Amino acid sequence: MGGKGKSGPVSTNNQMVAMQMEQAEQAKQANIERDARLQQGLSQITDIFGGHPTDATLLDTSSITSHNAPQAQYTYNPFQGPFGYWNINQSASNASLPGGYTWSQLPNSGGDTQWGIYDPNGHLVTSAGSPEQLARAQIWYGGNPNGPTTGGVPSDFYDNFRNSIIDYYMPQEAEQYANARTSLDYNLARAGSLNSSVAAMDVGKLAEQDTMNKAQIASQADTQTAGLHTQMENARQQAIAQLYSTEDPTVAANTALNTVANAQLTVPLLNPAGAMFAPIMAGVGNAISGFTNPYAYITGGGTGAMTGASGAVSTPSGSQSSGQNVASY
Repeated sequence: MGGKGKSGPVSTNNQMVAMQMEQAEQAKQANIERDARLQQGLSQITDIFGGHPTDATLLDTSSITSHNAPQAQYTYNPFQGPFGYWNINQSASNASLPGGYTWSQLPNSGGDTQWGIYDPNGHLVTSAGSPEQLARAQIWYGGNPNGPTTGGVPSDFYDNFRNSIIDYYMPQEAEQYANARTSLDYNLARAGSLNSSVAAMDVGKLAEQDTMNKAQIASQADTQTAGLHTQMENARQQAIAQLYSTEDPTVAANTALNTVANAQLTVPLLNPAGAMFAPIMAGVGNAISGFTNPYAYITGGGTGAMTGASGAVSTPSGSQSSGQNVASY
């Protein structure tokens, strides 16, 4: 009886220890898979917003299907778990992919069967619940990380956005300046003071307005472009937050793709400019009564202020916002 009394608890304890070891291994595998998916999702988001090396290669995953899934090979451990446990023989179960990559069924992580892609060093790159889902992974490999890039938001996207504002308002400003100078010269000539010191002062006043107008146009273009930069960075952070929330790199990548596509359709709202120059009374040597700050005439502070460089932009859908914000995606 003594022997039986000892064998029962020992056997039970062995089974409990084995079960705890099994659960610990499953939790470890689940963490490995989670970390791999997050890293792959971050890589895809980075690629969508910033591009990848021009000489990098996209991993061909077309061979990953349920029809040609590698047959998992197992080894049985009778001491692991209360009823024993089948371990996948990983090295014998992998199917080849280009570039030294492989794919296979993953070890038990305590849930549904998972499939994963391994890099040439045997590190798990990403995982998914089926071969078909796994085949959607966008994995770039090789290439010079310090060289030119392709994809992502075009390098000239922000420059083109800014230049579209400059190119729209500067010709209008130049035309108004030319007309204002012609009108001033005519009035000075009619007043008989075309070559006087008063005329030089009046011409200087007009030139000062010209300089201020150009500076304001450039400033508003910079403000709108900076707002677009901020909007894109916020969108990138939202995609990353979604990745950590769902732990699904495909969903996060699709969100990032849609954001970038919509952003590239964003255009400024370009209204015709109003009067940017205050008339100067010939012979007085000063601007019109009450005009003390030429800057007001291009910031909305004076009569006939320039409209259109207010910082509003619109998207093709017709939505628009004012101030420093750009159209929402």
